[in-house]
Amino acid sequence: MTKNLVLFIIFLVISISLSVYLSYIINKKLFPKLDELSIKVSNYLIKNKVKNDNRALIISEIMLLFITIAIIVFLLFYGKEHPFYSCFFVLLYVVLCFFVSTFMVNLRKKTATREFENSKFISSLKNSYFINRLSLLGGRTGMSLYAYIGIIFILITGLAIFSNIPYQAGYVIFIAIPIGLAVWVYFTSFDKPSQSLRRILSYVLLLILSFIKSINDFKILLDLQESNPMNDYLLFLMLTIFTAIDRLFKSVIDDYVDYNSKSEKTVDN
Repeated sequence: MTKNLVLFIIFLVISISLSVYLSYIINKKLFPKLDELSIKVSNYLIKNKVKNDNRALIISEIMLLFITIAIIVFLLFYGKEHPFYSCFFVLLYVVLCFFVSTFMVNLRKKTATREFENSKFISSLKNSYFINRLSLLGGRTGMSLYAYIGIIFILITGLAIFSNIPYQAGYVIFIAIPIGLAVWVYFTSFDKPSQSLRRILSYVLLLILSFIKSINDFKILLDLQESNPMNDYLLFLMLTIFTAIDRLFKSVIDDYVDYNSKSEKTVDN
């Protein structure tokens, strides 16, 4: 057991070190290249392919909306059976959001001085909440999400390979999943829009997990499948432990902000 624990720790150190190095390469090399490429592609499309700015804005927003719905539906009904395709489609979705949001931001800049007299919808689309928030996925939020998923994948893989490690180590690994998600939400960056987006995404995940649990429980109720303690425990961690940690972090942050604002008012007086 001790030998397996030592090998497991070595496996974690090497794997996580490689993941951190890969994340560094992505942030310092891949991300700037992707940003540069997205700007070039969007400028080319706007200059050479877009004939009607109004129509391009409408098509881009509708396309992102339908793709977002399709991704959520796929994860909800087929994500468990096809984990590889789920990861691939989510990665493709993040890259697509990066390019489309860059395209729409540049198109909005081009049309910033125009008046859309014949379409109130287009005028409101220029300041679309949906597009503004999705554009944040192309930055640190999207990249850090994949770093989090990669680390969780390494931990679960190590736990499956070294099955004879002490149960305390296994518990630490499982409890790290909701704690890591909360850390990703609140400590990846401290700007409010990105933090709010990460919190929304985490609750979308919890909503999907809640639907999955309700479907599984209903099948068990009808004797269509047997109960799986591992699935029940993981869902408990995500639905209960993460919610508790999230509310704790949120309460502390709000209280800290309130304390600082009161201190500033006291100093001013």
